[in-house]
Amino acid sequence: MDLLLKHYHKIIQSVGDVEELKKYILDLAIRGKLVDQDPKDKNAAVLIEKTAIERERLVKEKKIRKPKKLPAITDEEKSFDLPDGWEWVRVAQIFQINPRNNLEDKKLVSFIPMRLIEDGLINKHYSEEREWKSVKSGYTHFQENDIAIAKITPCFENRKSVIFKELIGGYGAGTTELYILRSYLEEISNEFFLYLFKSKKFIEDGVNTYTGTAGQQRVKRDFIENYVIGLPPIEEQRRIVEKVQELFMICDQLINVLDSQRNVSLLLNKTVFNSIQDTSNLNHKEDLAFAIQNVDSLCNTKNELQLLRESLLSLAVQGKLVKQDSNDEPASVLIKKIEKKKEQLIKEKKIRRQRKLPEITDEEKPYELPEGWEWVRLGNLVRKLGAGKTPLGGSKNYTKSGIKFIRSQNVWNEGLRLDGIVYIPEEVNNSMKGSIVLQEDLLLNITGASIGRSCLLPHNFITANVNQHVAIIRLIKPEFRFYIHKCITSPYIQKEIMNVQVGVSREGLSMAKLAQFLIPIPPLEEQKRIVAKLKSLFKIISKIEDDLEKKEKYAEHLRDSILNNENSSLIF
Repeated sequence: MDLLLKHYHKIIQSVGDVEELKKYILDLAIRGKLVDQDPKDKNAAVLIEKTAIERERLVKEKKIRKPKKLPAITDEEKSFDLPDGWEWVRVAQIFQINPRNNLEDKKLVSFIPMRLIEDGLINKHYSEEREWKSVKSGYTHFQENDIAIAKITPCFENRKSVIFKELIGGYGAGTTELYILRSYLEEISNEFFLYLFKSKKFIEDGVNTYTGTAGQQRVKRDFIENYVIGLPPIEEQRRIVEKVQELFMICDQLINVLDSQRNVSLLLNKTVFNSIQDTSNLNHKEDLAFAIQNVDSLCNTKNELQLLRESLLSLAVQGKLVKQDSNDEPASVLIKKIEKKKEQLIKEKKIRRQRKLPEITDEEKPYELPEGWEWVRLGNLVRKLGAGKTPLGGSKNYTKSGIKFIRSQNVWNEGLRLDGIVYIPEEVNNSMKGSIVLQEDLLLNITGASIGRSCLLPHNFITANVNQHVAIIRLIKPEFRFYIHKCITSPYIQKEIMNVQVGVSREGLSMAKLAQFLIPIPPLEEQKRIVAKLKSLFKIISKIEDDLEKKEKYAEHLRDSILNNENSSLIF
């Protein structure tokens, strides 16, 4: 415990860490290491004997069937050294498994489907009112104070287990995906056993016995009946429950503190980063300086570091990241050069003349640009703007080698990922010439959950093809591609993409809409300075991310080293 307290500030950094601490507390509880043993307590063997007598009475009175004989407990099944006064038992020695109720049809009872049982380490459920005749067949029976354990994945590993309390009429029925445990003796602490059935060891042992097909796997009844547990004296069971409840209360208070700190941090982050990205903000330099100076406080997660990246991109496309230089050739001259180059390509029949795009109105311009910048529609910057194509037959055309076939899962803002890349035959590639990509192309996902993700193809890229979920953006001036990529990944363009999706599910971006996007174009030299500055800053952010990941791994390793110390005999 001293080791835990010494490193407390390092290992408890999130709500998840507190939940792990709770599991550790339960692990100590079920091994007799949470509270002191008291030599005055009656040995658990007395409890086992009383249970056997009560079981025999119920059998003799024909209230229950005679249980099957359980196998003797082997040394291999004894998973830890028992404290004084404890005894090894199988669950079925002290609990009835899935008992039935015999009630009048008109009696009102509780009906509890799986969705009304809370998961996790809490003991909570809800219920609906039913007449017994409507639920007595085809459902699991239970009564007040019975323990329920979910048998099916993922409910079992999510700890959907509970003690039924305040049942309507004292009885109930519910999902058949439950095992019901009813103790032979009322004096046994069901709360202690519920903690045991929520413990990490019990869950892991159960998962290791799963049978059935994926998504429908279950723990078998034999696992529950024959599971070997350490049984404490009844007095110690009660002390353990009290101590667990006391420590869990402290943990819950800690969770509230962490949540409160997190909410304050999120509010501060949102305020700062929204202010930085606000196009009307005249104090963006001060806000950015504040964010950078306090990055350790503002950015404690990868998501928060991503907010910083987005803020920098917002400043970049507003002309607020680097200084303007009056010696730079203005963007208006660049645009005229592009127009001239485009006309030449049309004349040489290398591209077709496209429908003229509408003039940009003042009302369309989202914010004011610095001197030397110009607004231009994306369609006026490209020699090709089009979606890819999927060959007839889809995946049946995929081969183990051939021409790379790029799909949306390969397109990421950081670059093209070839993990899971598929190939198509050369003849199929040649039949889809319109979707062949070239070196220095820019790719953009235009459908699905990854819509808006974009990547650049390097100048030495060997040919590939793309499917219909990816658009090809081929610029007239390839040297623009680095800045255009940053612009597309900025919050400004990402918001535009989300606003103009087409289709019933609003999960597609048409080429006509994409062509009309307004792109803020700086002078070429300033584009280079912007890209260089972003590269430098993003490198620093990536370093912070790496340090954060190392810190998290260290904290996790330290926590696991302390909480999983098998030789620990800590008493709280």
